[in-house]
Amino acid sequence: MLNNLKGSEHELTQEEIHDRLFSMLCAFADYCDAHRIRYYLCGGTLLGAARRHDFIAWDDDLDVLLPRPDYERLLAELPGNRLGGYTLFAPEKKNSFFPHAKLADLETFIPDRSLGVPHLWLDIYPMDGLPQNEVFSALWLRVAQILKRFPSWDALPYLVRRPTPGKQIGRLLLAPPVRLIGRLGGEGFWTRTVVRYARRFPFETSSYVGAVASSCGPQERMRREEYTKTAELSLRGRTFHVPSCWEKYLAQMYGSDWRMPPEVRKRPHMQKVLLRRAADG
Repeated sequence: MLNNLKGSEHELTQEEIHDRLFSMLCAFADYCDAHRIRYYLCGGTLLGAARRHDFIAWDDDLDVLLPRPDYERLLAELPGNRLGGYTLFAPEKKNSFFPHAKLADLETFIPDRSLGVPHLWLDIYPMDGLPQNEVFSALWLRVAQILKRFPSWDALPYLVRRPTPGKQIGRLLLAPPVRLIGRLGGEGFWTRTVVRYARRFPFETSSYVGAVASSCGPQERMRREEYTKTAELSLRGRTFHVPSCWEKYLAQMYGSDWRMPPEVRKRPHMQKVLLRRAADG
């Protein structure tokens, strides 16, 4: 007679979320170091390491940047889609519509369907080249900001989590033609479009670089030689790689008060994270 399995479910506290994120970040960093893959903390993960050597209070995901050549090596050389007990989602692995990779903790579950990957995750962003001209570069990144939204509009419901009234109306108007173009172009049309756009300027020969496929705008533009020169910062007692220009990066991304900004300016991505394990019943 087959054993029946009954799932156990537990809602994680913020501290438990941070513990699981830290374990995932360590597994990713160990893999990259062992395979000589360059990575750099970025976004809120870098902000937490720089400000308090821990996660910032509202953070519930991880952010790293990889130069495009290292990003492509990671996807090509990783056997299957498993890394240190975690699962890699990427368009190249045929299991994601995002134009970048995500490492996910499948023991966790997030009920909010609008997030795309319903698990605690680590965002793995490729870093590409940018135009030399500052004005053209700013325009390039602004267009990237728009393009990066299309894959999710094509794949997710029209109404995403907590939109403002203006954004809700805009999505209602734009989602049908976006989906129609996506269907005409075939599955993954918008994802391929964003990736092709991001790779237009080669990383290794560009003076300026940024996370084009996941662009937050012109503030992400950095000099390549400053970014790829590695420094180290501590997070929870372990050192991780960061760009040598990390202070300049944080000032551009979060403003001159990045060291002690009001924490009410940010909110978590998700409202609830569940831990699910199978148990004999």
